[in-house]
Amino acid sequence: MSEVWLGMLAWPGIAHLVLTRGGGHYTWRKVTTTIHNIIVGRLWVDNHGEMDITNHRTGDVCHLKYAAYSYFSRDMPHKVCI
Repeated sequence: MSEVWLGMLAWPGIAHLVLTRGGGHYTWRKVTTTIHNIIVGRLWVDNHGEMDITNHRTGDVCHLKYAAYSYFSRDMPHKVCI
């Protein structure tokens, strides 16, 4: 079950990906998603938090940090277009 509070979404639990051909089994915890400008303005989302992706077949672990956007940062915001 997901939780929603003040424009933030958090899904508890672990996601699993099992590849049938290669036999890979990956797990990870989802990061927090913040939805900005829900009521007024241009709607956009921001993912932030830490994620560990584990390959259970080889034991490899990838640690990712998602930095939250800050209005006071000098860095340009990153855009991902699909």
